[in-house]
Amino acid sequence: MSTVDTNARPPPTDAALQGCFVFPASASQQRLWFLHELDAQWSVAYHLPVAFRVAGAVDRVALQRALNLVVARHEALRTRLAYLDGELVQVIHPDARVTLSFTDLGHVPAAERDEEARRLLAGEARRPFRFTEDSLLRVNLLRLGAAEHALLVTVHHLVADGSSVELLVRELADSYDACLKGTEPALPALPIQYADYVAWQRQWLGTEAHAAQSTYWKRKLAGAPQVMELPVDHPRPSVQTFRGATTEFTLSPELGAAVRRHTRVSGITPYMLLLQAFAIVLRRYTGQDDLLIGTPVANRERPELEPLIGFLANTLVVRVDLSGDPRVDALGARIRETVLEALTHQQLPFELLVEALQPQRTLSHNPLFQVMFAMQEAPLSRLSMGGHALERLPVDPGTSRFDLSFFLIDDGDRIQGIVEYGSDLFEADTIAHLVQHFTRAVEGLLDETRPRLSRLALDSEADRREQLARAFHAEPHAFVPLHEAVAAQAARTPERVAVECGALRLTYRELMTRVGQLAGALRARGVGTEDRVAVHLERSPDLIVALLAVLQVGGAYVPVDPQYPRERIRAMLQDARPRALVTTPQLASLGVDIPHVLTPDAVAEAGGDAPPGPRAGEHTLAYVLYTSGSTGHPKGVMVTHGALANFLHTMARAPGLRGEDVLAAVTTFSFDIAALELYLPLLVGARVVLVTREQAADARELAALLDTHDVTVMQATPATWRLLTDTGWRPSSSFTALCGGEALPQDLADLLTYRGAALWNLYGPTETTVWSCRKRLHPGERVTLGRPVGNTSTYVLDEDLMPVPPGVSGELFIGGEGVARGYWGLPGRTSERFVPDPFSASPGARLYRTGDLVRPRPDGDLVYLGRADHQVKLRGFRIELEEVETVLRRHPEVRAVAVHLWGTDEARRRLVAHVVPATRPPSEEFARRLREHARAHLPEYMVPATIALLDALPLTPNGKVDRRALPSPDAVSASSERLLVAPRTDTERQVGAVWTRLLEREQVGVDDDFFELGGNSLLAGRLVQLLDQEFGVRVPMRDLFINATIAHLATVIDTRRRQAPSVLKPASDTPLDGLSDADVEALLNDPLLSHALSQEIRR
Repeated sequence: MSTVDTNARPPPTDAALQGCFVFPASASQQRLWFLHELDAQWSVAYHLPVAFRVAGAVDRVALQRALNLVVARHEALRTRLAYLDGELVQVIHPDARVTLSFTDLGHVPAAERDEEARRLLAGEARRPFRFTEDSLLRVNLLRLGAAEHALLVTVHHLVADGSSVELLVRELADSYDACLKGTEPALPALPIQYADYVAWQRQWLGTEAHAAQSTYWKRKLAGAPQVMELPVDHPRPSVQTFRGATTEFTLSPELGAAVRRHTRVSGITPYMLLLQAFAIVLRRYTGQDDLLIGTPVANRERPELEPLIGFLANTLVVRVDLSGDPRVDALGARIRETVLEALTHQQLPFELLVEALQPQRTLSHNPLFQVMFAMQEAPLSRLSMGGHALERLPVDPGTSRFDLSFFLIDDGDRIQGIVEYGSDLFEADTIAHLVQHFTRAVEGLLDETRPRLSRLALDSEADRREQLARAFHAEPHAFVPLHEAVAAQAARTPERVAVECGALRLTYRELMTRVGQLAGALRARGVGTEDRVAVHLERSPDLIVALLAVLQVGGAYVPVDPQYPRERIRAMLQDARPRALVTTPQLASLGVDIPHVLTPDAVAEAGGDAPPGPRAGEHTLAYVLYTSGSTGHPKGVMVTHGALANFLHTMARAPGLRGEDVLAAVTTFSFDIAALELYLPLLVGARVVLVTREQAADARELAALLDTHDVTVMQATPATWRLLTDTGWRPSSSFTALCGGEALPQDLADLLTYRGAALWNLYGPTETTVWSCRKRLHPGERVTLGRPVGNTSTYVLDEDLMPVPPGVSGELFIGGEGVARGYWGLPGRTSERFVPDPFSASPGARLYRTGDLVRPRPDGDLVYLGRADHQVKLRGFRIELEEVETVLRRHPEVRAVAVHLWGTDEARRRLVAHVVPATRPPSEEFARRLREHARAHLPEYMVPATIALLDALPLTPNGKVDRRALPSPDAVSASSERLLVAPRTDTERQVGAVWTRLLEREQVGVDDDFFELGGNSLLAGRLVQLLDQEFGVRVPMRDLFINATIAHLATVIDTRRRQAPSVLKPASDTPLDGLSDADVEALLNDPLLSHALSQEIRR
């Protein structure tokens, strides 16, 4: 590698740079410069601080001389960056000096001195550099006592890397020792400098070797996932903040020794083994078999690079394939081959790899990989300075470059780990669990049985026993069939009103009399044990009479909603083959041959009663309820008396119901949750107010009914609660709100609780008998599903049907007394969804696999993540539609929203948001404001491409959003093509001329977006320089991103030209350094900035 001719480039004309040497910046430096220009706070994540405690006196004069020697020796430490002629360059100052900063803490009380030192070290480590003005190296000395000091060295990644920091500290210590002795330090000669390396790299980029490596990486990473789906504790910000935290851990000496012994005989290195353990943990956390993990390489394979300080390190992307459930030794062989391949192709700079692959980039996370893994032998160990030992001090600058980074250090005696994580995403408890699972994965890899991945446990036996015990909630109770329990209550309170609907009222005595009459008529027509009886009635007291009568004769009722389409009703009845139908004369003609048709009024007139029949057992069928099937045909869920009785028993305990309560029943009885509304009040002597379909659909009428009837309890879907709260309705202090059927949005939960309701979030599929989990929510509390109801088990399992650790997402499986018998007439479908329970000691116990994704918290509560079938993939990104809906729903102008993936052609598929505005007609800027809101809270790939406005979302009879009925977005789109608007002022014309030259376009409109027309970070830097030359006005980079159109830029330029000269900054100023923390926070939250940055990063 030859040296660069410093006379080959004309000297800079800028007076401030006279005498300096100027060279092009490397690709890595260009990326970090871009981040710094956007926000200097982001650049802090790329500081490289290292601190030591010096156990002795320090000669400050000698230390300053030593620092001067090291800085003079390495050009990188005398380098600043600048833009010259539209190009980012390194400016090397031949005589630059770095002044040692000194702080005396002798005046601080001894008990507080260490804490003050930690505070000062952390603050200095995170203080931003000014790239164009400052040296990119700082050295701080803190005096802690006469014979005790702290030394902090902070260098920016722009001019150094991890190996450079080690070199810098060692050379500083050696030079200090020499200065104390009055001799020259014995340091190796430097045949080249960093500028020589950059020149060599630029030459290499045009070679066949570069082309071969680029081809290799394109092939190696083709089809890889765009993002690692780590389960996070907090929603990912739309713009990565780089805020972070660290935690440390140590593998036991015995485990470290076992790792070394294993790798000596297995043919893999400790790095490969520990990377394998890390990948296994990530697989368990993400459910992904295809992982991209970043790993740094020193990139110093040439001997002349070894003693050089500079940004030489590169980042490789290791693609780990965990598919096929391999044994751990086979996986180790895979990883060995992958790592060795990557190392033979390590010269291609990561930045150019990103450009070659052109991933769908976003400011929300790092492109290609979001997780880093690194391992090295103990750096900077056994160091001394002036005969005094240097003890490493922890320095936490509070940053994290990636979502998660594992750094392992092997000092020969033990293996230490440092975990750096995004504090915007993770809680410390989650990371602590992850570290435990990593340790267990390492232990599993050393198991001589060489288990398959699916059998490698990340929890101890004690942990698993505790987790399984927590998954089941026991509530012993004696089985009593529902109809017998209601009859017993009627005997206790015969004259109390049981059911009310409009002007109609039935006491408990009257209710049971009518039940007996209808039961007698059914018995007379031969209806017996488990015969199906279709009930086809509107909401009225007769409905409850019919359901209880069917149960009393041992039959199983089949709810048939009169509002269903006739074809669906016909399909249900043909499938269920009922022996009898209970209906009204107006509804009787269904076009299906049913042996017996009864009407409640005719039966009541005839009188009679049913003689006692055989008592229903726990396993006797109680009802068959039809739900939507994936094939488009409804499927009947068979629920037993035991499951129904258990459900009502556990609901009576919590949320609970009292005899003086009044419950408003708003749910259609073909929706399984109606069982709570129709039956639970009758078990405790309370009153049911049946709300008509028309009243339930009119929020204002419903609100009035709740007040006039003194309703104390109501159960409804989130959609109904939203409509009700939109009217301004406020619950009484004794009101209990039960919410279920769909995911409960956080803002709705907050609204209901802050208005005073006792709110319960309820969850459960029809197949496990209404509700399987419950959670009482208090004001400000995060929405969860809570824990299982009585005699129910909830297991969160991975793809291998192994329990996931706390914090890890998986599919929810439900067992216990509420599990249905299966699907009527569908044994294949039943065996697919109802599987043997491997955790139960009861013979024949089964689990229902819900298809719902949840994450167990350390406290045992379950967090609902969405349906597995509501996850979609778009351009390689996995998107949870409910997360997008949650964000859009928070906008004050949105009443309701449903998001789905539209289109079958992969190239034209897009996210569509069907939105019901809060006001009609919406404002002209509504769609734009909603997109800006989305971009401020979501990664760009999750922002809907189309916003379609509706008057109302289509709902199923159960009150859920009917996604199949959403109209084509092309018919209702709120989007429109932007017209090409010509310049209107001289400034707009001049800015437009600069754009056309820079972007190589024939014409641009003043409302066009710079980044949507092909602008990128490098062109943005050139644009700033060209505008400066054209107008004599410095447009800070942040203004370009906030005002990315010609019209806005022209306004900014005109405004700045009118302002006093004192506000105009010279080109050498770094525009973001003067911002306060509040300014930075406001800038990060600006939706225009978020949109513009996302557009830029995608390129």
